[in-house]
Amino acid sequence: MRECKKLKTRSLITEIFEKEVKTAMGCTEIATVGLVSLLAFNAALDNLGKDLKPVGKIELKDVNRINSIFLTIDPYLFKNAADVGIPHTNGGRGIRLAATLGLFGDPDRGLQIFDSVSEKRSRVARELEKSVRIKIKSKWGRPDVYAEAKIKMGGAWGRAIVQHEHDKVVLVESDNRRFFKGRASERKGIEECKRAFRDLTVDDLVDYVAELPDEIKIIVRNGIKLVRKLSEEGLKKPLGMGVGYALRNSGADTKNLIKVRTASAIDARMFGSPNSSIVVAGSGNHGITTTMPIYVYAEKDRVNEDLLFRSVALSYLVTIYTSYHSSYLCVICGLGSKAGAGSSAGLAYYMSRGDRKVVKRAIQNFIANIPGMICDGGKYSCALKGATAGDAIYQSALLALKNKEPPHKNGILGKTVEESIMNLGKVVIGMQPLNKIIVRMLFNKQA
Repeated sequence: MRECKKLKTRSLITEIFEKEVKTAMGCTEIATVGLVSLLAFNAALDNLGKDLKPVGKIELKDVNRINSIFLTIDPYLFKNAADVGIPHTNGGRGIRLAATLGLFGDPDRGLQIFDSVSEKRSRVARELEKSVRIKIKSKWGRPDVYAEAKIKMGGAWGRAIVQHEHDKVVLVESDNRRFFKGRASERKGIEECKRAFRDLTVDDLVDYVAELPDEIKIIVRNGIKLVRKLSEEGLKKPLGMGVGYALRNSGADTKNLIKVRTASAIDARMFGSPNSSIVVAGSGNHGITTTMPIYVYAEKDRVNEDLLFRSVALSYLVTIYTSYHSSYLCVICGLGSKAGAGSSAGLAYYMSRGDRKVVKRAIQNFIANIPGMICDGGKYSCALKGATAGDAIYQSALLALKNKEPPHKNGILGKTVEESIMNLGKVVIGMQPLNKIIVRMLFNKQA
């Protein structure tokens, strides 16, 4: 990332957008587990060359030499990976399977790591899951995202760590060699950019999308395409909990369609669909929730494509902005806070044809409504929360369009939308102790 001090506002926003909007297959947390497992395995084999690329092909005999896999992951990552579906496993779920399946992946694919795993390798991973000793130890006090894998093979071992972001590799080493260690200066530069982005206003983000760069339009177009495909998959058959599928014939009004299409996409993703999703601020469910409500409304409105792209881009940016004022992973459901606020802003932007006052009212309406919905992990029932968020997103934007918003003295709202977002972040941070209770419940289920 370029030095933020030298970046003008538009360039800074573009840098942040390209950094925080990515593509991933399956839940980002299980992709992180698969990635560290794969890198640690190749390190133990001394099979890594320049840029952490394997120099040789992994054979089944290599996998059979593994004695143990030890995982150390932060509580929030554990919570989101513990019971979520994994691509190419026909309904397989959980951290242990993600770790063994990741052994057969391609590190070049990053958060798309499971894209390169065949059905045959998936069967081998399931067997390995049963026979290999895997310990999961969740540490408190780690950064937002932390995953470490140590793999032992006879007298050799390999170790890999991802930290701060879901695909940010900071260390890869073995018992006799260090392959990679991240630089502190690089991390400092990223944090400087984040601080600079936090210091912007919602007006800055609205101004930016008014003249959306072509490279950002390409990313947004791809995000819409991916989310639409996931939703269509979840409407064809009852994947995961099948929330969208069950509600698909319950009404064709805009509010209901937003709920159904958002839920069906999350159904497919949480089941372990082999179709990728756009990821916003570390979450594919954020990507779905910040895209689908606006797309559904635009589709009913005969789609003004340029306005659609600008609205979805704003939705992504407000979500990132709100995440930077709290955290990537937290005890509050992102669909009922960060992504919900972002999507409300984007939908209001589309409905009002770019009126910034309506955008701000929509964010205020959403923050006054359902933030406080807990995150109890990545799982099938995230689709329920997606449906609830979709309902609140539409209501927030519609009320904003009708010039309705709560007085700023209500609850956690601030005098400005930026102050409300900061207050929401304080609430999120203040509720973090609750996460210990939730994680303890999930740990007990893993026994």
